Formats: sequence, C-alpha cells, structure tokens
Amino acid sequence: MEKAAIGQGLLGPVVQAVAEPEGRYLDPRRFLNLTGMQVQDLAALAGVDRNTVARNPRSPKVQNAVGAVVRLLESATEVAGDLNRALLWYRHQPIEAYRFQTPAELVAKGHADAVVAYLDDLRHGTYS
Repeated sequence: MEKAAIGQGLLGPVVQAVAEPEGRYLDPRRFLNLTGMQVQDLAALAGVDRNTVARNPRSPKVQNAVGAVVRLLESATEVAGDLNRALLWYRHQPIEAYRFQTPAELVAKGHADAVVAYLDDLRHGTYS
C-alpha cells in the first residue's frame, strides 16, 4: 500500500472534512459549515471573542474547541455508520439520560466529554 493511502486511513471522515488543505490544523470555517454552528457559539465554546475565530483560527483555544467536537463527531460517526447520520444525531436527537438535551446543547454547555462517554456506552451496549 502506498504511503498516501496509509495516511488517509489514519484520518476519520470528520477530520478530513474540517482539516485545512495542507492538513496541519482544523479549519474553523469548514467546521462551522459542517456542523451548522454559528461563529459566536464556537467562540463561546472556545472562550474567545468571536473575532478570534476569524482572525486567529489556529489559536490553541479555537483548535481545542473544534477538536473536542470533531472527536465527538468521529465517535458518533462510528456508532451511527456514516457522517450525515452522526450530524443529524448531534443536532437533533435528544438524549433521555441527559434530560432530553441534544448533543449540540450539551456541548454548548461544556459537556462534550459526557456525550463522548455516552457514545462509548452505546458502543459497548450499556444503553439500548
């Protein structure tokens, strides 16, 4: 197998969708387009001013916020079977265990780790 093909196998569909063309950083604009999130929501999640998202998209805070949701969506894609179903789930599916909040609502409140834990439980058969 060629090196390029091996390298592509390392990146999940969400990372591939939001990576900058040169592939070293996650692109917040691509992330916003993919998730339907608003700039101000990403800024709040990152704890930065909304202008920082556009002016300094490679800032550690922006990259960490985008990365947390990307990891969650990669996990959801694995559970759901494809990226479109994972995005639909993320935006619209209420989770009973979290008082019927959607994953997007939980992430906005700073609970991305709880959503990842929920997905891990689903993967291992804890929730039906």
